[in-house]
This record gives sequence, structure tokens and C-alpha cells, in this order.
Amino acid sequence: MALNKKEKAMIIVLLLLVYAFAFAKVVVMNGLPQIEMKKETLAQVQAQKAALDADYLNIEAYKAETKAKAVVDERLGDYLMDNASLSDSIKFVEDLAMMLDTELLSISLGAPKAISSNDISYYGFPVSFAASFTYDKFQEIIRYCEGGSQKVGVTGFSLIPSKENDYYDVSLSLMFYSINRGSADKLFEFSRSKFKEFKDREGKPLFIKDNDNLPVFPSTASNEKSDDGKITIFNADFIVFHRGYLFGGYNFETFSSLNSSERSRMTTKEKVDVFLTIEGSSYTLESLDSEGNRDVFTGSIPNRTLTFYMQSNLDPQVKENSNLQVNITIKNDSSNKILAKLEQTGNRIKIMDRDGNVIEAKSDKEKVYF
Repeated sequence: MALNKKEKAMIIVLLLLVYAFAFAKVVVMNGLPQIEMKKETLAQVQAQKAALDADYLNIEAYKAETKAKAVVDERLGDYLMDNASLSDSIKFVEDLAMMLDTELLSISLGAPKAISSNDISYYGFPVSFAASFTYDKFQEIIRYCEGGSQKVGVTGFSLIPSKENDYYDVSLSLMFYSINRGSADKLFEFSRSKFKEFKDREGKPLFIKDNDNLPVFPSTASNEKSDDGKITIFNADFIVFHRGYLFGGYNFETFSSLNSSERSRMTTKEKVDVFLTIEGSSYTLESLDSEGNRDVFTGSIPNRTLTFYMQSNLDPQVKENSNLQVNITIKNDSSNKILAKLEQTGNRIKIMDRDGNVIEAKSDKEKVYF
């Protein structure tokens, strides 16, 4: 029986409805979860793009931060052991062991500890000796340890005449410093193994004591530069560092931590003049050597008490150090006080006011207080 046009149209509509139902059931309904997943993925990609866009806008700030960190690392590397200077520190321990020889009575070591100073973290471990030395031998060891800059520090000692002629009972405490924990651990383990080789005068091996109660030095500094007296090479606003000519490399340095990327470094056997001038909210730090070489740095100062750290380590008996001298002139025309700290061996730093008067404990004119 032939279908008329109306019946054909109804069949076509029915087939279309069946197809639409099948499409919705198979394609649309099954594809909805995938669509939702795609939406979530798109949202994540958009969030990542927004973060990258923000990073791109802040790229100059990141560059400045990276540069600042590199400057801090370079500065710390001058005074603290790192991976690059580990071999030098090992050589230092080996030479120290040879100097101590068979005069040791006891040894104590403390494990490396974290030290924080003005938001800067580094590591240190203490070593303590009891020994019997002549006075000349004791001086030789002290000079040797002081020549290690901040990579090793003498944190304490005592010297008592012994019953033996020309000998003293000596107690000596040292502190080894490192930028990272790995270098500190390596030097600690090397030192322990090296000190195990020590024997007393009778040829008996010395027992190495573990002593975690040895002092960690320097003590943690305040984050705020105030009248607490804790002024160190790591947290001061202005720094002068001076050492003997035979130390190796540059033996004079001055800079301001307010802009530590600029610094004056010299290798000299002569006098160096340093001028710190503060006017209003700015400073000028100038250094001038005997040959007329001049470095001048300027910058702004914060509205608070300022700090000035000066250190000089040299042996005045060494011929090459005979003409070494640092003259520091301070001119302070601001309302800020300057708290100063001087640590030196050899008595080669002289601090003066603008009129050339030597400053010893304080200068009310320049508002400088030690």
C-alpha cells in the first residue's frame, strides 16, 4: 500500500526525533563530563596565565631581588667558609694541627649549629683546646687563628703559668663559620678525624669530647639597630675591614650595607684615609689610598640610630705591615646618633672628628658613641 505525502512526512519527523534522541543520549549526555573537565582545565590554564602575567610585570623586581641576594652571598663569601673555600679551611685545620703538635691535653668539639644575624643565617661549630705552651707559641697560634678572618674566630682563652719553666696552661676556644650546612658538616667531620690523630706527650691518643654547650659566637643580633651593643660586620650600616699585607688578596675594604653592591677594596702596604660624612638624610663614604686612588659612595640613610663597625687584624711585628694605617674621619651633621664598635689587633686604626681630634669613647660633636 502506497504512503501518501502526509504519512511520509510523519515518518520523516519520527525518524528525526529518534535521531535527535539518540544524538542527545549518546553524544551530548556522554560528552557533558568531558566538557566539564575541559572547562576546569581551561580555568587552570587561565589562572596559570594570570600568574605568569603578574610575574612578567614584576620581572624587574625579581631581577633586583636576585642581584641583592648575589651581593649578600658575595659579601658572606668574603668572611664565611663556603664550598669554594672548603679546601682552604681544611688546609687551615691541617696547619693548626701541626702547630699544636703534642702539647695538647684535651679537645672538645660541638656539632654545627645554625646562627641567625639580622635575617641572615649561617652555621658554625666550636672547638676547644686545653694545652701547655710557651708564651711565644701561644702568641703564634693566636696570630694564626686571627688571620683566618671571620671563617674562624677566637671566642675565648685563658693563660695561667704552669709549674714547668716558661710554660703556661692554656685554654683556647675557637669557632669555625660557614655559609651553608654542607660545608660546615664536611669541615667538622674532617676536623674530628684530624684531631683523632693527636697524642699526648706519652704517645697516648687523646679522647675527643662532644660538647654542645660550647658558646655559639657571635650572638644573635637584633633585627633593629638600637643601643643594644650588638654591632657586627654582618649588621652594621658602615663597615671598615683591615688586615695584614701578607694575608693574601685585598687587605682593606669599606662599604655601607645600605648599598652593599658598592664597595672599596684595596691591596696596600700604606696608609688609607676613610671619610664618613652624614648630612641630613644622606651619607658619603670615601676612601683614599697613599697613591691618590679614591672611591666615593653616596646614599640615603634611614631615620634611626646608625651603626659603624671597624675591624683591623694584623701583626705589627711583620715588616710588610710597618706602614699600614687606617685613619677614619667622621663628620655627622644629621640628627642621628652613630653607635660604633672597634675590634683590632695591632692598634692601626685611628678615629677622628672633623677637626682631627681623636675619638676614643665618644664625640658629642659628631654624635658618635662606642
